[in-house]
Order: sequence, then structure tokens, then C-alpha cells
Amino acid sequence: MLIIPSCMTSAYQSTGLIGSHHSQSASLPVWRRGTYKNNHSDETLETALSNQMGGFLYRTSVFDKDELNTITSELSACAKRLVPETASSIAHHRMGTALPKTSPTVQILRDGSLSRLVKRVVGRDYKLCEELPIEVRTYEKVGASMAWHVDDVLYDSPQVEVIWTLENTSNCRTMWKQDGNVRAVETDPNAVVLLRAGGPLHCVTSLKWGRRVILKCAYASKEATFSKGLHTNQFDLQLPKKKRRRKR
Repeated sequence: MLIIPSCMTSAYQSTGLIGSHHSQSASLPVWRRGTYKNNHSDETLETALSNQMGGFLYRTSVFDKDELNTITSELSACAKRLVPETASSIAHHRMGTALPKTSPTVQILRDGSLSRLVKRVVGRDYKLCEELPIEVRTYEKVGASMAWHVDDVLYDSPQVEVIWTLENTSNCRTMWKQDGNVRAVETDPNAVVLLRAGGPLHCVTSLKWGRRVILKCAYASKEATFSKGLHTNQFDLQLPKKKRRRKR
């Protein structure tokens, strides 16, 4: 994973692009929650992902009512399983967990509305990456954030990284670089960010209030080969220790 040096991060902080929700630069284009419109037709989605937005696509109203109810119910039940992110992560103060492959949410990711959207955007041969964990990630501790970075390419044909928002009452903004400019969005519930691995620089600004809950997964071509050894699970489950039996 390409991480932006601290000197570059400091430069963004000095211009007000990272930090206070109210001190953002007036010239920074921001899609605020509840104001974004899906202006791209299905025919232009791939062009938007590849070119118009620098490999970054934001789409609202992704799942239908039944899918959303199923996902919300399962993710709400995950609250007791959340663990701190591993030290190798570029994120700070996040909590999360991985969903089992047999979960109803994972089945929806395989066959539901999001999968169909990805197929329209990048190709019918794209499928959910079974080699990678499907993770619930939460920003609820003050300071929770993710540094500027580029996602690792984990397949010989770059995968499409997916960040879907379940809940967002926070000040956090997802930011990315496009044509030398910084852009930002306050992600809506049931909205998704699609971006190509190895593509745009992006980050999540530091949490000061509220809560943000996302689901992270990826899709890749059926013909793509997974590169082992590059990915590290960020939420290794901390299993309870087995009680020793007393000797009689």
C-alpha cells in the first residue's frame, strides 16, 4: 500500500483540508450528505470511474429495501464482535470485524444490487473477491481516520475496491485527488464508493463527533489471479482463551 509521507499530510493540514469540519477551504468541492444526485446513466458509469473522477465513483441508493433491512440487522448484531485494527493499518482508532463467508450480507454482496452495479461499471465477469475478508469498519472514537494512500493491487488485473456506508452522523469526509485537485464527499447511508486499486490517492478525515459505519469488500475479474502475501487482515479476531480443565 502506498502511504503518503507525513510532510505531504502536513501540507494538507496547513491548508485546512484535513482537520476541522468547519475550517475546510472554501475552494474545496464537497458533496454534502443528502445533496448528491446520481447523474450518470449506466452507459457512462465506467467512463466516470475510469476518467471523469480519476478512478473514483460515488453512487447513492445502492441496495433495495429488503437487502438494506437484512444488512442493517446483521451489521447491528456485529457490535459485540468489534476489535481494534491491527498495528499494520494506516488507519487510526478504528474498530471492526470480518463477516463469515456464510453470512446473509455476503450472499447479497455476491448476487445482489451492488454486484449488478459493479458488473455494469467494469464488466460482467467481475465477482466478489472470495480471497479477501468482507469487513465492517466503524469510526466512533475521536481521532478515527485513515491517512492518504493508494490501495494495493492484489490481482494481476486490478480489483475494484468498494466502500459502502451503513451509517454516517459524523464530520468525516472521504477525500481523493483528481487532476491535481482535492475533492471530498460526506458519504450518505446506502451509498457506495468504487475505486480502482492502484488508482486515486484517498483518505478519511479525522472524526470529531458522530459515528460512521462502513462495509468494505472488493470485486475482481473471474480470470484474475490473486497475489498471495500482499494482503494483511486488519481485524484479526481475538478469540477467547479456552478454559483449562481441572485435574481430578
